[in-house]
Amino acid sequence: MQIKDQVLQKLEENIGIYISGEELALNLNVSRTAIWKAIKHLKALGYDIEGISNRGYKLTKSDDILSEAKLRKLIKADVNIVCFDSIDSTNTYAKKLGEKLIKQTLIVANYQMQGRGRMGRNFYSPKDMGVYFSLLLKPQINASKSINLTTLAAVTVAEVTEEMIGKKVSIKWVNDLLIDNKKFCGILTEGSISMENSELNYVVVGIGVNIYKPKKGYPKEIENIATSLFDGTERQYDFKNNFIANVVNKFNILYREIESLSHFNAYKERSISIGKIVDVIKLNEIKKAKVLDLDENFSLVVQYENGDVEHLSSGEISIRN
Repeated sequence: MQIKDQVLQKLEENIGIYISGEELALNLNVSRTAIWKAIKHLKALGYDIEGISNRGYKLTKSDDILSEAKLRKLIKADVNIVCFDSIDSTNTYAKKLGEKLIKQTLIVANYQMQGRGRMGRNFYSPKDMGVYFSLLLKPQINASKSINLTTLAAVTVAEVTEEMIGKKVSIKWVNDLLIDNKKFCGILTEGSISMENSELNYVVVGIGVNIYKPKKGYPKEIENIATSLFDGTERQYDFKNNFIANVVNKFNILYREIESLSHFNAYKERSISIGKIVDVIKLNEIKKAKVLDLDENFSLVVQYENGDVEHLSSGEISIRN
């Protein structure tokens, strides 16, 4: 652990209380200069640290900053962790690592310059306002079952959100999570398939969550459909690290049982699509249909206006008002 991370740990253990530079130096067996440099580094990262002569340093309770060291401490699963302040896309980076995958890897970013969603869309990923992370996996399942990973991630994020902030979460098939009918989370699952046996070489499950409302609001094209976990921009102390860790920990528990589909009922109970009239968007064609059910393969059962019934395993739907 780097000196800055050790200093941060000491400040967090005594949050709101001043600790002298001399005491920090003695506890960590480093020089006062090393402590000063660590404090300077932490401030540059955005930590709100107050320093007063003859009193020392104090960490306030207003910080919510991604920390690789904190994630390593909170995450129980055996995963590699790669943390960026900014990146083009965590999914893009994960796919570059995919073929060399040795064990599960978590890629986290504070900001995505080219965040990606389904169907080639952009995913709005403003700096400091959300959490953007990807899990790189090597599941032992057939490629046809990859939807199970998307739905598993959806249930995981929904349950963690409900546990941490107490708001009810619903799911719009297949990968949009909503609060009060507005989207706060999107999931993008990508991967590489072996053409010989249709097994997955690797899978990337990308998750983007709006934590705080952007100071200038959401872009016009999504302002009426997007929301965040918290209504304002006031920070919740260390929420992001705990949220990501809780998602990764819960995901891995359910991931071990993926073949049993133990998350099916939890997904279906949160579905807002069943019973709705929707537009089915597939292969550049839009067809009106009614959603009848969700089958055991997480395919959406729809009936078109001509009476035909289809089990959708791909494509997209838009719920009609």
